[in-house]
Amino acid sequence: KSEKDENLIFSIISRPAPYTDAHRMHIVDMGVQANDWDDLMIYLACWLTRHLDDPKLILWLSNQGGQLHDNFVRLIQRRIKDLDRLAHDDDQAELERIRAAAPNAIPGRLMRILWRLLLSGRVKSHQNHFDLYDWLDRFKQDGLTPILRMELRELLKPCVTLREPFHWDEEPAEPREPKRIEDLVGWDLVLSSDHAHSTLCDQANNPDWQAALPDLLQDVTVLLRDALDLIWELDGAEDKSDLSYIDQPSISEHTQNRGFDDWTVLIELTRDAWLATVQINPTLARHAAEGWWQVPYLLFKRLAFFAATQSDVIPSPHALSWLLADDHKWLWSMVIQHEAIRLLVALMPKLDAPGMIELEQAILHGPPREMFMDDLNPQELARIVDRKIWLRLMNVHAAGVVLGHDAYTKLADLKLQYPDWKLAKDERDEFPFWISEGDDGRNFIPTPLHQTELVEWLKQHAISDHWQEDDWHQRCRDDFSTTSNALSALAQDSEWPIERWREALQVWTEDKLIEKSWSMAQVISKAPDDVIQALSHSLGWWLQAQARIFKGCEELFFTLIRRLLELEHQKGVHEEDDLVLCAINHPVGLVTEALLRWWYRQELKDAEGLRD
Repeated sequence: KSEKDENLIFSIISRPAPYTDAHRMHIVDMGVQANDWDDLMIYLACWLTRHLDDPKLILWLSNQGGQLHDNFVRLIQRRIKDLDRLAHDDDQAELERIRAAAPNAIPGRLMRILWRLLLSGRVKSHQNHFDLYDWLDRFKQDGLTPILRMELRELLKPCVTLREPFHWDEEPAEPREPKRIEDLVGWDLVLSSDHAHSTLCDQANNPDWQAALPDLLQDVTVLLRDALDLIWELDGAEDKSDLSYIDQPSISEHTQNRGFDDWTVLIELTRDAWLATVQINPTLARHAAEGWWQVPYLLFKRLAFFAATQSDVIPSPHALSWLLADDHKWLWSMVIQHEAIRLLVALMPKLDAPGMIELEQAILHGPPREMFMDDLNPQELARIVDRKIWLRLMNVHAAGVVLGHDAYTKLADLKLQYPDWKLAKDERDEFPFWISEGDDGRNFIPTPLHQTELVEWLKQHAISDHWQEDDWHQRCRDDFSTTSNALSALAQDSEWPIERWREALQVWTEDKLIEKSWSMAQVISKAPDDVIQALSHSLGWWLQAQARIFKGCEELFFTLIRRLLELEHQKGVHEEDDLVLCAINHPVGLVTEALLRWWYRQELKDAEGLRD
């Protein structure tokens, strides 16, 4: 370079290759992308293979990007192969010599699992930039072509991220023998692309997406199996048992499914692809559900139970055999309870007399004793068993099923014995745990559906009440047209419910609403100064989000920013405050960032200078 560049830095492990090893620039080549190594890099890599039993090396490689050079991959594989050969030949003298020279040179069983993950590309790289939005754009244009289907498999490939392990107590004075992967590293199951759950769930109402789902059933089923196999490999699951009920409490749509973990989109895609297949090929859907039942993971048992509740795809005797399989284990298992009870309710009206008797007798017999702890006292055990029997009989009875004599009598006795027991309206008694928002003692007030009624409701509920929860926040997300029109109508009458506007602006900064909500700029621009003052932070965040994408009415954008800049901002800054953080989150800082974002969207012109 003709001028020195102070920003050019390098280190021994990350540096420009010598000219003789550097990769040439080509329009096209035969796929040799990586530079070759010089001797120094080879020796460094060989030295690292003396630490294959050290989890710090795995974490360091993961934090550096996780994508190993082909030479390093071959070096590690050859080293492990050589060690395996020595172990197979029982060459203890050579193994001891290696350990004496490098105590961490020989990886144990758990470390070998981590190396398999890293070498197979299942550790997510910070450099991965798989873009589902770009994929969806091409899907909308071309439909689900074979190539796009293959690309989607890569975008949704399950992998893991690694981090330092979490310890509840202080580090022991003497190192302990690791028994689980979590003793070496912390890990999370993720997908190759980010934000897959929110991105694909937004396609639920897209007819083209619904039409494509049957072609994806096999793909997403395999991806879901891969995800569970990864969990199993990392000691998170055993045959017929996994913790999927924590990440996805319900196979069917339910408010308890929070979507906190991106990988759960694979569960929902598998479910939705199956439902779409039912509409066009019930026979194929039945074979898929029967295949789920054979997979040795609890999650696939739950999917099979869900399938058995849908129409008549799974014959009733077949569904009954699933429910009563393994000595009635699945009828009583807590972690599959929601799907089991939903299947009970759907199945019992369809059973013939012998099937009905068999199922009722299984319920009346109760769960097997081995399902409970040995030290449980008899009174508590009896109460738990009664509760389980009552819950199943009561749900069936509440669904309008006519119970047989023995079952009806048992339910009547339980009602007398436990008069306080009531079925929960939201099915919460079917779940092993329940995620509650705030205090369950609060009253819930739904917002009116129609605009005229909603306007009157907003007048009476301008300020939200902690003890009377409402769904205004969710309505702003799900029904932009009605909520925005209601706020506009109030604004025309010079009524500005500040708290409701703040919630609305907060929701409208979300990706799927930001473009649509720009139509409200005209309404907000007519707000009095005191309203702009009260909304300054929320309005600043909204303008900052709008700056990247809004189209048209550019002068409105600048008008709103000028109004925020002209306000008297009274809040001071304390000495202990982070000045930069305060500036960034101040209304003036927010609109400054908004202006910069808008500016970066403009095309550059020679000698233009800065616009006023």
